[in-house]
Amino acid sequence: MFNLKLFVCLSLAGLSVNAQQSKTVSDQNKLITRYDSLISNYRYSKPDSALYYITKGLGYARQQQDIAGQALMLNQMGMMNDNQGHYPEARGNYSESFKLYQKLGAYKGMATETYRLGVVSQRMGNNDKAVAYHLSALEYSEHASDKHGIVEANLGLFEDYFSQHSYETSAGYLAVADSVNRLLPFSNLNFTIDNGYGKLLRERGQYEQAKQYVMQGLAKTNSPKYQGFFITLTNTLASIYTKEGNIAQAIVLQKQSLEKSRAINNDLRELESLFNLALSYKKLEPVKSLEYYEQAKTLALDKKSYKQVITALQGMAALYEQSGNYKAAYGVQKQQYKLADSLYYQEMSKQIAGIVSQYELNKSKLNVQRLQLITKREQLQRRIYLLVAIGIAILMGIGLLFYLRLRKINYNLANVNLVKDKLLSVFAHDLRSPFVSIINLMHIINDEDVTHDERATLLHKLEMTSKASLETLDGLLKWGQMQMKGIQVSPVQFAIKQVVQSIQFLLAETASQKNVKVFNLVSDDISLTADVDQFEFIIRNILSNAIKFSKPGGSVWILADADTAKNEVSISIRDNGVGIAADKLDQIFNLDNVSASGTANEKGTSIGLLMSKQFITANHGAIKVISQPDKGSEFLITLPIELKNA
Repeated sequence: MFNLKLFVCLSLAGLSVNAQQSKTVSDQNKLITRYDSLISNYRYSKPDSALYYITKGLGYARQQQDIAGQALMLNQMGMMNDNQGHYPEARGNYSESFKLYQKLGAYKGMATETYRLGVVSQRMGNNDKAVAYHLSALEYSEHASDKHGIVEANLGLFEDYFSQHSYETSAGYLAVADSVNRLLPFSNLNFTIDNGYGKLLRERGQYEQAKQYVMQGLAKTNSPKYQGFFITLTNTLASIYTKEGNIAQAIVLQKQSLEKSRAINNDLRELESLFNLALSYKKLEPVKSLEYYEQAKTLALDKKSYKQVITALQGMAALYEQSGNYKAAYGVQKQQYKLADSLYYQEMSKQIAGIVSQYELNKSKLNVQRLQLITKREQLQRRIYLLVAIGIAILMGIGLLFYLRLRKINYNLANVNLVKDKLLSVFAHDLRSPFVSIINLMHIINDEDVTHDERATLLHKLEMTSKASLETLDGLLKWGQMQMKGIQVSPVQFAIKQVVQSIQFLLAETASQKNVKVFNLVSDDISLTADVDQFEFIIRNILSNAIKFSKPGGSVWILADADTAKNEVSISIRDNGVGIAADKLDQIFNLDNVSASGTANEKGTSIGLLMSKQFITANHGAIKVISQPDKGSEFLITLPIELKNA
């Protein structure tokens, strides 16, 4: 009887504890939700208050070890930085939030952060990355059966292709977003869809219909949390009036947007409104246009948004040229080029400094080990004189052991120096020529005798040369980091075809320019185990080379075959291009390989294939090449289907 009473008492106590724990978790979720609601309400009207609640909420979530709460607060922090034009900081917030959701296996949260990363990439001018992020967000949302996320990802892809003037493609994504959104309750997505239709119809010349969609969205922006959409929709409406030729009405709307942007302290939209007003006044009142450009430049400088500063300077230079004030135009252009150069070299210097610091750290560690070993050897020698009776054999054994260790350390130090020398030699070889070209182009552009059309052509060449130089530098820095830190591999099993399709999509424009057809003949059911990022680099590099060395109208084939008996997948990338001479086949994977120009005089680095081979080796694979001049080349890659425990 006593045992029965004791059992009942313990059971009731256990139920009480569980109920108390559930109540505590529920209270935590309510508090985080309350913080999130306050931040959303204050984000535009009182950004300082929003930032205060973000800090409070993040601190509370970390104190309670609430991973989902931390991710939510980091997302809000990213939104704040995004609105203020602090894109690198926003990208860092979203990336950190994504990792937390990934840790929880929360696909809905992963989709949200991936979508935001795509938005930031698009605002930074990297459309290829934006498309890749938004496609990934769509995949995560479909996995989570999240209709809201599916709509958001399709809207992101609409904006990506709209910004590239691919209006038909963007219209398809907008239609999908609209059809799915009709199944959902009203949200901020309705504003984005209305704005999207307004912009699309504007470009098609259907101005009245465009206005109807935009005004339909504006009618619903009364809530404080929708003030950002009020500005966006008002600016779109102004752009429609501009297209119609009603500049006066456009200016009225743009001034409303500017006033609202300043009222809610939204720097991003304030800059957008200032630039729109400057463009509207460009022909009507050039002096006023200059004033708005000057305000935009001042605001951008204050917020350290240097790309917007460059945009403002470009507009000012064009206005000075329009008025015939070439001296002022030259002075502004000089500021613009100086700022652009400083930004480019500042970023490059940071990355080079990172590699050099890593090298110096490794070198200092090896030197410390060497000095410690020398000290130990000297101590041992003194002991040997005192303890010679212990035996010459023991002395020789210890001396030999330390000698071998010292030689190994010296060997490692020599290797570090060799890597440094190789890296510097490659920098000198692959970067000097592009920089010389850039400098020469800038000298020609600054020549007052150059016509406007010639200057536009030269600026396009300058842009292409700069992009090629940046791509070269990125490859060199990545290779340098691999040499210093080693190759880190995170193997997972994945289907090949989907990865190949995404790479084929990214290179579609390059292939189209040369009328090269790329055939993806990989089956849906073939998979392998490797690091996905490294596999993407390998396929992208080899496929890019195949297009580069294909003649106009050529073809490239991608095939894959799985051999379960050997536990390996064979991947073939074959082209019918210019091929490779027999005496150069043995050199293409070496560091001393010299990059050749493509059939359209495309430039490249000399380390892409070297890095590809290193990645393949690190993922337990192999690569070989078969080629004949004027007949084409075939690269054969083998990688394991799955990794087996040793």
